[in-house]
Amino acid sequence: MSREIFYIGDLRHQLLLQSTPQYENLLQELRTKRSQIWSDFYITEAMLSDEWKRPYYKLRHTTTRFAMHGFHFKICKTKGYHEPSVECVCKLCEGAVKDTTPSHPD
Repeated sequence: MSREIFYIGDLRHQLLLQSTPQYENLLQELRTKRSQIWSDFYITEAMLSDEWKRPYYKLRHTTTRFAMHGFHFKICKTKGYHEPSVECVCKLCEGAVKDTTPSHPD
């Protein structure tokens, strides 16, 4: 996955657009973000299998809870990919970030 071209690169090539400084800045930002991803993320269940996307998949809520980190960054002041922890601070209230996993009855 780390060698895949970003969507913005595909668009630039498909539309035969020139490389601009803004494009290069965005590309560098995307590369930096990609390099900060925990390497074991790519071997998690959600990345290796798409069974959880099927209709009526009983363990969907479990699989998606493990992937909840995808929204954690929206409220956490810590930059870059990380596992939610007690050191996390909320951007909105400056308080501790509680467990962001939604409660969902089985």
